[in-house]
Amino acid sequence: MLFDLGTGVRYSGIRAEQGRALHVVCLLTHLHLDHIMGLPFFEPLLDARTTIDIFAPRQTEGASVADLLHARFAPPTFPVPLAAFPATIRIHEIGDDDFDVAGWKVRSRYVPHIGPTLGFRVERGGTAVTYLSDHQQPDGGNFALTAGARDVCTGTDLLIHDAQYTADEFADKNSWGHSTHEFAAWVAATTGARRLALFHHDPARRDDELDALARTYGAGAIPSVVAREGIRLAVTSQA
Repeated sequence: MLFDLGTGVRYSGIRAEQGRALHVVCLLTHLHLDHIMGLPFFEPLLDARTTIDIFAPRQTEGASVADLLHARFAPPTFPVPLAAFPATIRIHEIGDDDFDVAGWKVRSRYVPHIGPTLGFRVERGGTAVTYLSDHQQPDGGNFALTAGARDVCTGTDLLIHDAQYTADEFADKNSWGHSTHEFAAWVAATTGARRLALFHHDPARRDDELDALARTYGAGAIPSVVAREGIRLAVTSQA
């Protein structure tokens, strides 16, 4: 299972075992370019034994998700049309839904961002992981959660949450669709999350700044980590 299709999917290490077909499930939060641009570089798409099921937010107007993805990855902006890849790509439009796929129980809920955007909660074997990669913090100084965001977060074992801005940065970018570190920590605390991964760092953030965040939030009431490329986390349930 993949959350989103950024450039990291190229280095995910996912590939079919010798002689076996590969089934990949992708939960796609939204269609902004940084969340889809890795799709045509995902190596398993070159193998006809691969099937990838992409679950993406239903659009409020205009073209379907399938039409939008096929238009994005086609000449003249991309040399190889998606339809030319040997793998089977199946696109499913979802909204506020609950469904099972490949042994996973998935809950999707619309969350505030710029354009239709979903947050996801995935459960298996009594363990829950929540992914809110792009989440608009309320402006005005008062923290609050929509019902949908609270629904996917409550009691989760790991909350992976947008933490792009400092409070000072948010003052100038309060309508850009993202959250502060403080808001991410508040969401974890107010929904009873067991663990927090601060994610979706500002591209200009330096490693020493992220190290400072790790020291600050690592000592908080909720065990917290600053997400980084290649990190591996073992997730266990509260039971």
